[in-house]
Amino acid sequence: MQVLGTPVSHAWWRAWADAATCRLERLSLRSFCLVIFCIALAVRVGAILALKLYERENVRGESENIARNLASTGEFANPYPSPTGPTAHSAPAYPFLWSLVFRASETDAEGRLGCLILNAVLASLAYALLPLLGAVAGLPVVVGMLAGVLAACVPRVWGDLMLDAGGTQLRALTWIVMQLLTLYWFRGNVVSRLGWFAYGACWGGAFHVDPSLLPVFVFWTVVVARKVRRETASGVISGLL
Repeated sequence: MQVLGTPVSHAWWRAWADAATCRLERLSLRSFCLVIFCIALAVRVGAILALKLYERENVRGESENIARNLASTGEFANPYPSPTGPTAHSAPAYPFLWSLVFRASETDAEGRLGCLILNAVLASLAYALLPLLGAVAGLPVVVGMLAGVLAACVPRVWGDLMLDAGGTQLRALTWIVMQLLTLYWFRGNVVSRLGWFAYGACWGGAFHVDPSLLPVFVFWTVVVARKVRRETASGVISGLL
């Protein structure tokens, strides 16, 4: 009988890992993403309902205050408990999504529950895209699969289950989506002017979610611009504008 650490046991474990990898790669990547999304959403919604997080009266954060003000007055203002007027304290996308939930809710408890579920959906979508991001980046399917499953099964208490976590779920989803789009669009060497316009428009929308993505945008623009021919310089400039 061979024990772990011998050449025979190493060969057996390698053969088992290779067989498991082949079985995983034969499955649809779309199925991976769907399963991870369902697991992540079930875990987070279950935790929200079981712990009754929507009944907890926490101190309102700036994003929640802006969202409530948007829902009641239509103004992007008053991020603090005391009225301070129009503000640029937060990027507009996340408070705007919250304001839609508050407008559709009749009570504060319903509004908080809706926002918590919205956060759970955004986080679940981000985790579900990890296998796809790994595949597009050229990593083995198993890498993205394990990352997505681990993230889906273990909710972040100070992120996924917090009412006002500063929009971390939406920022994470936006970051992953923009990496996917950038890698997908510019996989080849030929980039049309329309592609550059779409590139600039999508990154412009991403800045409304998180302005700190600007260094990432600059990095990808430099990488991609070095791959294209000089004849497409006008397309690069117009797209970035």
